[in-house]
Order: sequence, then C-alpha cells, then structure tokens
Amino acid sequence: TIDGDTMADNTVTVRDRDTASQERIGIDKVTEFLRDRIG
Repeated sequence: TIDGDTMADNTVTVRDRDTASQERIGIDKVTEFLRDRIG
C-alpha cells in the first residue's frame, strides 16, 4: 500500500494475502522482499 507516509519516509505497507499480516518496508527493499517470498 502506498499512503501518506510513503512520501515522508519512503516506505510502503505490504500485506500477506493468506494471513493478512502487514509489514512496513522501505521502497528500496520491495524487490528483495518480493523475490524472497515468491521466488
């Protein structure tokens, strides 16, 4: 999720579809985050 905080702190919220758990990560870590989870 991109929200109002994204521009201020360069982070996004990612949500696990199956568990609905959420994690806030840096924009620069999105590719690595997704690669680790979906291969």
